[in-house]
Amino acid sequence: MGAPGEDGDIAGSAESGAEHLAQAEPPARPSAGLGRYGHRRPRRGLTRQVVVDAALRVVARDGLDGLTMRAVAVELNTATTSLYRHIADRDALLTAMLASVASGLPVAVPGRTPLERVAARLVGAHDLLADWPWVPYVLVTGQYVAAESLAFDEANLADLLAAGLDVSAAALAYRSCWHLLVGELLDQHAAPAAAAARRLRRAAIPVVDLPALAQAGPLLTDAEGDSFAHGVALLLRAVVAGAGAPSGP
Repeated sequence: MGAPGEDGDIAGSAESGAEHLAQAEPPARPSAGLGRYGHRRPRRGLTRQVVVDAALRVVARDGLDGLTMRAVAVELNTATTSLYRHIADRDALLTAMLASVASGLPVAVPGRTPLERVAARLVGAHDLLADWPWVPYVLVTGQYVAAESLAFDEANLADLLAAGLDVSAAALAYRSCWHLLVGELLDQHAAPAAAAARRLRRAAIPVVDLPALAQAGPLLTDAEGDSFAHGVALLLRAVVAGAGAPSGP
């Protein structure tokens, strides 16, 4: 046995050690969503549609240039690798996003005549796609096609045929209307700030020696009302008249 003083020192050391352990902070736990070594865990409830919805939010906020698989993973607070269980790559993601938007294209619409229904669908498509300004840029690449848009195409072509156009004229009419739709979206909605700046620059150019442009110029850049709906109606009438069909919107 040791001396009394030594026993006291041992007891004091034990008490001091116990007090130190009691005051020591517990080891830090990984942040929520992170694994043991700081890697993000796969998010529970992750589905293909959840990934697509997150991608739509990313592109609405950051544009197409900001759309990456990593950005979508950050939006969902999950590991990038977990996305590949549902989406193969960025191209597949863009196709899925386009399909999600295309599912909202109008098919069954009111209208007394076939051409009224075509015009109504095109105006509805314009209003839908104006809320997704990245879509025209994706469409013009020709790389992405959504099967969900085919019912829209079918309904329009069927009504153009019902209006008395032959197959060739119906295809020409629909293609022309589609080009008008995409062109108007690119010009007026995809980059509104650029469109506004272009209008200001154009207004500053003197057109004294160009009388027709002097009269119509302001209407080219500052059309009043629903100019797209009016333009579609004019285009359809012109195509039908040129084909000799009797119906009109």
